[in-house]
Amino acid sequence: MRRMIIIGCLSALSLATPAAADDAAQADQLFTDAKTAMAAGHIAEACDKFAASQKLEASPSTLMNLGDCREKNHQYASAWAAFVSAERRSRGDGRYGPMAQIAAGRAAQLEPRLSLLTINVADDVRVDGLVVTRDGIEIDAGAWNVALPIDGGTHTISGRAPGHEAWSTTVTVEPEGDRAAVEVPRFKALRDPSGKTVIIDRRTQAPSPWTARRKVGVGLGGGGVAALIAGAVLGLRARSLDDQAATTCPPAPEPCTTAQAERANDLAHQARTRAIAANVGFGVGIAAIAAGAVLWLTGAPRERARAVAIVPHLDGRTAGVSAAWSF
Repeated sequence: MRRMIIIGCLSALSLATPAAADDAAQADQLFTDAKTAMAAGHIAEACDKFAASQKLEASPSTLMNLGDCREKNHQYASAWAAFVSAERRSRGDGRYGPMAQIAAGRAAQLEPRLSLLTINVADDVRVDGLVVTRDGIEIDAGAWNVALPIDGGTHTISGRAPGHEAWSTTVTVEPEGDRAAVEVPRFKALRDPSGKTVIIDRRTQAPSPWTARRKVGVGLGGGGVAALIAGAVLGLRARSLDDQAATTCPPAPEPCTTAQAERANDLAHQARTRAIAANVGFGVGIAAIAAGAVLWLTGAPRERARAVAIVPHLDGRTAGVSAAWSF
C-alpha cells in the first residue's frame, strides 16, 4: 500500500511539474518582451505584458517593473498598488536586498498624486441584494462611502438589485490629484405592463393579515361549526329515541309487557348515549369556536404574543366552556 501511495504521489508531481515549468517559461518570455516594449517606448503594451507575467508567476521584481511601467503610463493608482504589493512581498526576505525600502519609498512618493473616487451608498438606498460595480468589478459593501485610489479615465459605475431596475452612470477622473464622487440613487421597483408594482422594497411591504395564529383560528372555528352540527344531529336522534321509548311502554293505566319494557329500556339507553354524545359535540364545538375567535383577534400582524386558555367542562346534563386570555 505504501509503495502504491509513493508511486501515486510521484505521478502527480510528474504531471504538475511540466505545467509549472511552462508557466515559468511563459512568465520569463513575457517579462523579456515587456522590457523590449519599454525600451521601444510602447509603454501600454509593456504594462500589459508585465501584468501577464506577474499573473503566471508572482514575483516582487516583476511588481517593481510593473509599478514603474504604470507610473510612466500615468496610471498612478495602479503603480502605487504595485509598489505597495512589492514592498509587502519582499519585506524580510534577504533574497531581494533593499527592494522593500525602495518599493515603500516609490509608493510614498506617489501617494500625494493619487486621484480618489468615492461611491456613496446611503442607508435608505441599500435594498436587499444590492450589488454595485465599477467597470464590471463588484465593489464590496465595506468599500462603499470610502475614497479609494483610482486611475484616471472614464469609469462606469453600475448597480442592480433583485426586483428593481438596473442603474448605471459614468464618471471621468483626472489622472492626478482628482477627487470625484458618485451618488448611487434609490432604485425603482419593477412594474408589470399594467403599471402595477409587482415587487417592492420588503422593508416597506405591509405584513399579511393571515398570520399563522389566524390560520389556526380559522381552522378551529371551522372544526367547531362541524362539531355543533354533529351535536345537533345527535340531539335530534336522542329525542326521537326517547319518544319511541315512551310510545313503546306508555305510562299507567295500561301496563307494559315484559318485551315492551325491555324494548323501551333499550331505546331509552340509546337515547341517553346519543344525548351525552350531543353534549360533547356542543361542548367541543363551542370551545373550538371560542378558541378560534380568540386566536383571530389576538393574531393580528406585529401584535405582542398573548396567552390564551380554553377549558371545556362537561357533566351528564350540561356542557360549557371557560376561556381566559391576557394582553
